Amino acid sequence: MESSLRKCLVCGLEAWTEEELEKFVKCTGMPYDRRTICKECHNKRRRKSRFRLISESPYYCYFCGKKITKLKGMDKYSLVVHSLDGNHNNWNPENKVPAHNICHLEYHSLNKPPKSKETCKKLSEALKGHSVSEETRRKISEANKGRKHSIEFKQKISRIHKGRKFTIEQRRKIALSKLGSKNPNWKGDEASEYAKKIRKKPSDII
Repeated sequence: MESSLRKCLVCGLEAWTEEELEKFVKCTGMPYDRRTICKECHNKRRRKSRFRLISESPYYCYFCGKKITKLKGMDKYSLVVHSLDGNHNNWNPENKVPAHNICHLEYHSLNKPPKSKETCKKLSEALKGHSVSEETRRKISEANKGRKHSIEFKQKISRIHKGRKFTIEQRRKIALSKLGSKNPNWKGDEASEYAKKIRKKPSDII
């Protein structure tokens, strides 16, 4: 008797065609790159785990210890569910903890395994000639406005840039990006008298 391509172990849904496989959760390395659970059952489990955390409010971020006030949406300080053992398929209640969205992102950015040289080379070739639109730059800028990085994150960035040497062209671009109103310390018309004198010609000051 011919067997189905995939079968959900929760509800018993079977996939007999490639179109029906789209109803199952993707997972690289498994037969047909699909797990033995359908998307509907998978989402029900996620909602159940999230509801358990919400029902125990007030609760606090697992990483920073501060209170979580936003229960919905994808804001920086809204609720997300973190898996302690790294296995998102482990739905044991003790494995799921609440966290801020921003704290969760920083944790995974610091703890993800480093990319191999081969992977970095492929990414570099794929992004060669790619340019980000002004609209996308504006959205990224607005999303990062007021964002505060943890000390651990700052230390990692510092280690990455340690010993790095900028070319003359790179230095010129950095200097131009911080001129005038682009500088975060810019005070406009409230600049000190000393700063105003510096902007004048030497002959004017004498």
